[in-house]
This record gives sequence, C-alpha cells and structure tokens, in this order.
Amino acid sequence: MSKKVMNCQPAFVILAAGKGTRMKSTLPKVMHKVVGLPMVGHVIQMAKNYVDTNQIIVVSRKDAAELNDYLVKQDINITWQEEQLGTAHAVKEALEQAEVNSEYLMIAYGDTPLITEETFEKLFDKATKYDLVICGFNYLAPNRYGRIKTEGEHALKIVEFKDATDEERKITLCNSGVMIGKTELIKNLIKQIDNQNKAEEYYLTDLVGVFNQRGYKVSFIQASQEEFLGANDRDELAELEAIFQTRLRKKIMQEGVTLLDPNSTYFSYDTKIGMDSIIYPNVFFEPKVVIGNNTIIYANCFIEESKVGNNCKVGPFAKLRGDTILANKSEIGSFVEVKGSIVGENSKAKHLAYIGDAELACDVNIGAGVIFCNYDGVNKHKVIIEQEVFIGSNSSLVAPINLKKGVYVAAGSVVTRDAGNDELVITRAEEKHIPEKGKKLREKAKIHQK
Repeated sequence: MSKKVMNCQPAFVILAAGKGTRMKSTLPKVMHKVVGLPMVGHVIQMAKNYVDTNQIIVVSRKDAAELNDYLVKQDINITWQEEQLGTAHAVKEALEQAEVNSEYLMIAYGDTPLITEETFEKLFDKATKYDLVICGFNYLAPNRYGRIKTEGEHALKIVEFKDATDEERKITLCNSGVMIGKTELIKNLIKQIDNQNKAEEYYLTDLVGVFNQRGYKVSFIQASQEEFLGANDRDELAELEAIFQTRLRKKIMQEGVTLLDPNSTYFSYDTKIGMDSIIYPNVFFEPKVVIGNNTIIYANCFIEESKVGNNCKVGPFAKLRGDTILANKSEIGSFVEVKGSIVGENSKAKHLAYIGDAELACDVNIGAGVIFCNYDGVNKHKVIIEQEVFIGSNSSLVAPINLKKGVYVAAGSVVTRDAGNDELVITRAEEKHIPEKGKKLREKAKIHQK
C-alpha cells in the first residue's frame, strides 16, 4: 500500500492494554468491532496510510490472546504492559521494548476509532514547528476529561479531571490524549514523570508540564469532540457504530449511490459501491463487499465477502457470502442464497434457491426451488454449469457434477451424473393417476379424525 507523503513521518505508539471490564466480555475492549473492524484496527489502518509497519507499535497485555493474534496478522510491533501503571508507563515500556527510527513519535489510543486523517495531518504539520503538539477539543457540557491550560498558541499544562480545581474544571478545552513530539525528547523526558497524584499513576499528560519546565516548545491543535469518543461499554460501542455508519452513508451517497433509506442501510469499513447503484432499505453489507455500477440491491439483503458486477439485481431477501462473484447483468432474486460461487453474465436465479460451491457460465437459468447439494457430510464438492443451461424448478444437483453447454434439466429432477452438450435430463418417477383413490383417502382420514 502506497504511503501518503507528509513533511513529518512519525512512528506510532498505539495504547491498547486496557482491560475494558465494563464491556462485560471475554474479548479485549479494543477488539470489539465498529463497522466490521476491531476498534484498534481502525487506528492501525490509519497509521499504515502514513508509515511502514515496522514503525507501528501497539502496547498490549500478554493475556489478551485474541488481540495479540490479531496484531501478529497486522505485521506490526507488539510490546507489553503487564502492570497497569498509567499511560506514561505504557509509552515508556513501548519505547524500551521496540526500536523507533523515526524523528517524530505519534501517540494514539486503540479505543478511539473515529479520529480522522485530517486531524492526524494537522498534527503532523504542526509537529515540524514545535517539540510537542497535543490534540484537544472544546466541550461545553459537564464532563470528566482532562483540561488543557493554554497561553496563545502554547499549551502550558494538562490537568486530569480528578486532580483539577473547581476553577480548572471550568476550562472547556479538553484533552484527547493524542499527541506527537520529537522521539528523542519523549524518550528522555518521559522518565521524569512521577506518580504523585490521586490515582498514583504515571500520567502521559504530565509530559506537557515536563517539556515546558525544560524550556521546550509545546503547542496544540483542536479537533471535533466526536473524533475522540471511546467505548467503555456496549452503549458507547453502539454510539460509535452509529456515528461511523452516518459517515459511511454520507461518503457513499456523495460518490453517486442512491440510498432509499440511509438509516436502515448498514455498511462495513471497506464497502465499495459503484455510481448509479440503488440500495433499498434494510440491507446489510459485511466486510469485503464490492458492488459495481448501475446495480440494484433490493430490500432485506445480507451480503458479505462478495463481488457484484455492473447492472446486476439482487434480492429482495437474498444472501451472498463466501467469496461469491456475480458477473455483469446477473440476477439473484427473492430468498436465494449464494455461497462461494461464480454466477456468469446474464445468468439468473430469481426464486427460492441455494447455490453453493458452484461455477455458472453465462446465460444460465436456475428455476424456483433448485438446490445445489454441495456437501456430503464430510467434504464440499463443486457443481460446474456451462453456458445456456436451464435448470427446471424443484431440482436437486448432487455434486460433484458437470452440466455441459445447453443442458436442460426437467423440473423435479435429482441429477447425480454429468450431462453432455444439449442433453435433456429427467429423473422423475412414473406419474400415476388412480381412479377413486382420492375419495378413499378422504374417507380414511375422516375415520382417523373421529
């Protein structure tokens, strides 16, 4: 992935060692997902836009197995904070355990996924003019954030809420926790922070005071309060999800997509939809979904790990999953599920069908009630269908089979063998019409009802 070129190319330290007990979960707090990606994943992804992975450091705990497994897959540096002694202690541990080669160091938090590129870039820009730059936001309502004391462009001190005086609590410029500074200065001066406070913790916020005491220049930028919302419980997690969904909906509509009811359409962080497509209400897009141009997704569809081409129609009440690909002009209709399959151009399955582990060429028609029997109880098998094949309603295709070009499968058939070009396949039992049998069955039923 190409990196954005900035005047300042920092290393990132992302703090993610908190336990998050209020989540009431065995999952580490930062692993809870927002728009389909773990909270910490959003911050890592943002960092990857600017720096190489060897300059991204996440502070974790050794007992956070799910988090550590995820971090290993990100190919970044993992460091440990075994004792929860405060944010400054976490950064100090990171700098001692990992090699940082960048001139600047950005410190961010794994549970604040809403921070934007614009805010990061404002920090990068100002970091070249000051020794330390912190990020704040104005918040007029009563809150428990730390307060930033300033003088002009200079940040003088950050006071934690629990240690603030009544007068200091009236300050509306609040601390986000995010900061950037010169790496060597942070390495040296963070050691001078003590834990002489009510919580007996090593506060990263004290770094501002230490820098000022040594005569270094400290400044600040302001961003929106929304960007620094974290999630300590499920209510706050839902709030993050709602804000992120609103952002994604606006972005997708600005790219030329019609959402008939934006508030009932749910996207993932990586959803891509082409121009002039129309999305009906109550559609859910899980990760790894790409939709082409001029495609219609009707109401109540669920789509994950799928690529849908141009001029397609999906739904209503359809499900696509497992690396499914729909070629241009294909149609998947009501109550049809497609899993791990390729549906060729102008092919259709418009009613009540299951297509699994299959390859359909162009101009294939799948009738109502058709089932692809892809699983034998142990292994999955493939169904290969060549162009211009017609599968009649209520048929079952027992994999593995290959239906050649132009095959017709009669309605109600169970197909277990390959079929050659242009063959008609019919496997129905002989149809019988027995006179008076219906009357006798009704009379028998009446006797049993008594």
